[in-house]
Amino acid sequence: VILGVIVGSLAAGFIDLHLRIGHFFKKCTVPPLLKPVLGGLMVGVIGIAFPQVFGNGYPFMQTVLHGHGVWYLLGALVLMKMVATSITLGSGLPGGLFAPALYMGAVIGGTFGKLAQLFFPHSVAMPGAYALVGMGAFLSAATHAPMTGIFLLFEMTGSYQVIIPIMLACVIGTMICHHFK
Repeated sequence: VILGVIVGSLAAGFIDLHLRIGHFFKKCTVPPLLKPVLGGLMVGVIGIAFPQVFGNGYPFMQTVLHGHGVWYLLGALVLMKMVATSITLGSGLPGGLFAPALYMGAVIGGTFGKLAQLFFPHSVAMPGAYALVGMGAFLSAATHAPMTGIFLLFEMTGSYQVIIPIMLACVIGTMICHHFK
């Protein structure tokens, strides 16, 4: 439930950031053919410090789903991927939102799981489980489609044990995001 609230709030922030950066590039007086160059340069600067934001992020998602990574790096990657994705799409570079939404959700869930494990080491699930739930919850919240996230994660896991946490996080995250956006 707490992860759903966090994911919903961050998804609303991502939507807002995405719209603001898109508006910035529309108002930018740079010639239209140079906007993708400017966007690529900006994402490249982010990628120097955080190379995990490049591409679709599937290899790094795999790492997070296995419970690896430190919470502060994962937390920074959430924000950096939000900014990099928004710059990429806002500047006119090719890309989509599906893979980045899964990436951001996995990293949010992984961060939450690492912090939960840090504070409650004997009473919480492994961080990878939170990363899995975060994937579906962020996708659900950002697209306002909770059933999509629920079905996607159930198909990925095939486990009835995870269906209740997925349903709660997806529905709550979508409600929170819908409230703000």
